[in-house]
Amino acid sequence: MNFHLIEYSKKFMKLRDFRDYPGSTALVDEYDALDEGKGDKFFAKYGVGNDIFTVDKPFERARAYESLLHFLHKYNNKQYHKIHKGTPYFFIGWTAFQFFDFEKALFYMDAAASEDIRRIKMQNLSSETTAPALDFILLNPQSNSIGVLLNAQLRSVILDGIEEFNVDSGLDLKLENFVKSFIKSLLFHDDIKHRSIITSLYGFLLEFGGYKLFIALRSSEGGSIDPLLSYLFKGARILESLLELKGGIGDDLKKKAHSLPNLRITTSYFKSNKKLIDALNTYNFFKRKEKNHILRYINVLSILYFGQFICSGLNDYY
Repeated sequence: MNFHLIEYSKKFMKLRDFRDYPGSTALVDEYDALDEGKGDKFFAKYGVGNDIFTVDKPFERARAYESLLHFLHKYNNKQYHKIHKGTPYFFIGWTAFQFFDFEKALFYMDAAASEDIRRIKMQNLSSETTAPALDFILLNPQSNSIGVLLNAQLRSVILDGIEEFNVDSGLDLKLENFVKSFIKSLLFHDDIKHRSIITSLYGFLLEFGGYKLFIALRSSEGGSIDPLLSYLFKGARILESLLELKGGIGDDLKKKAHSLPNLRITTSYFKSNKKLIDALNTYNFFKRKEKNHILRYINVLSILYFGQFICSGLNDYY
């Protein structure tokens, strides 16, 4: 344990502009005596922080916070689960977003939101209470959070997806309605696992640019399409989760969509089987066409149906 704290002290000194480290003994003593609701002050004192206006060693900062949490978890597991950990979770999510690890970023932002929701319930606060992670997930443009620039980046990506959906569908989905009727309902749902739909959907939209670049840079001789297939299957699984949430039944995506005719989901591109060879054949078909057709296949056929589903009455479920 001493070795881990020595290593962490070096990271602290380096990443906090060589500020004096309070000391490993003080860290352990304060952690042992920490009250349940005082975690934010503890992590503000012993965490490595982040630069608000520039991207400064985000990978190293994320690893430092994880290293600190790992030590605290091993040293006193009971205390770890008792104290509020919203601050380190948020900082890991923030820095992971900066080095484009969206899966990690959203995982920790969701963890921070869990801590904030727990605090709201424990203190009987209003459901409108704001917190950095909640503002991030709810795409709050008026947030006073230190991560307001991060919020704006995510909001811009989601807004672009909604606007493209509106053009292709002829519908008029508003971002505010999307957040109020869909995101917020899932965020505060009694069944916590439903929040995975939010983080998966956000990740799906955030990752599109990376897969678009994959296609643009792919060898003219061909090669693996595994990342692309995994991405498309992730989109299908998100939609399947939404259909199941609404009450869809059946052993494949198409049947679940057909079991909910009131949602008016277009299923002409849905496959009744789940074999990888079918996905490969579909990909090869689009590969023979112009490159922008491949991009459109990913963006429209995978993303379009989310908006159709949301506009068709998800709000009636809650």
